[in-house]
Amino acid sequence: MSFDEDGVAVAPMLRLDHLRRLTDERGIIQFARFDKPDRGSGYCVDDVSRLAIVAARFLRLGWATETVGTWIATSIDFLERSFGETAGLLRNVADSDGEWTDEPHAGDHVGRALWALGELYAAPVSGTVRHRAAALRGRLRPGVHQLSLRATAYAALGLCESGPLCATAYYLDARLRRSVAPNWYWFEPMLAYDNARLPQALLAAAGRLREPGMTHRALSALDWYCRQVHIDTGPLRCVGNTWRRRDTARLGHEGDEQPIDAAALVECLVDAYVHTSSPRYARLALRCFGWFLGDNAHGLSLYDASTGGCRDGVGRHGVNENQGAESTLAYYQALSRLVEARLVTLSH
Repeated sequence: MSFDEDGVAVAPMLRLDHLRRLTDERGIIQFARFDKPDRGSGYCVDDVSRLAIVAARFLRLGWATETVGTWIATSIDFLERSFGETAGLLRNVADSDGEWTDEPHAGDHVGRALWALGELYAAPVSGTVRHRAAALRGRLRPGVHQLSLRATAYAALGLCESGPLCATAYYLDARLRRSVAPNWYWFEPMLAYDNARLPQALLAAAGRLREPGMTHRALSALDWYCRQVHIDTGPLRCVGNTWRRRDTARLGHEGDEQPIDAAALVECLVDAYVHTSSPRYARLALRCFGWFLGDNAHGLSLYDASTGGCRDGVGRHGVNENQGAESTLAYYQALSRLVEARLVTLSH
């Protein structure tokens, strides 16, 4: 990245062509073949929740407000339709006609939906949207105790944005304290996907609850994870999609590096910077964001400046040229958080 005359990092100009192509009146299409939406892939609560998070942040930043208003309306309609009769559970996947292909269940998508609803509630939305977001969040809250570790972290991020934290913060803290072992300061005996959301959620909760011990543990976990992905000493090397296990020796290639992992770490580092004012975290957040722009194992940009899309990952021999919803929204989640913290500005 380049820097302006005030020393602020400059990211490529905002270009939303690809996101506009991926979204329609039903939601956001899951997959793409290169930069062409794969309409047969349908829609899911996971991606619609990510769209809502991005839209809420864009609204706060004053970006593309007319388009963003449509995305917010589409997202909250989709989330409303995903409910069944049992409180706390959601369907996740709909086909290309918008028909549900699964039954309501607990999963990551429930946590992400809670996060999205919290972001919408906290954004400068209309009173109607805020009321709907609060009502849906209330219907989901009874299911929080059924969620997995990651889904609980997503839920905690939404509950930090608005509403009580319930027991999510203490659950995350207890999981960390139970799982710590020699040379392993983490929440579980593996590094899987979206890893940095775990310390991010714990840090957000600690700040809200004013728990200095919890804050210390969240930052310690983040610092340990940064060493695992080498961001302290050079370009980011995400844990691949075959994961890394505490009790298994690392043998060569760990699978493809995915944008959701880079974005999660960018956001966690930004939050750590905001919480501590430490310039180290700001520096690491910018270095991590560079992964999207070519500071990665192949020196190739995942962000496509010609479309505004983001390629799906870094593999053994190059980058995955498909530009799906998850990857593209990951880029914009990371970018918007950096801009909100005034660590990045956009080129014109």
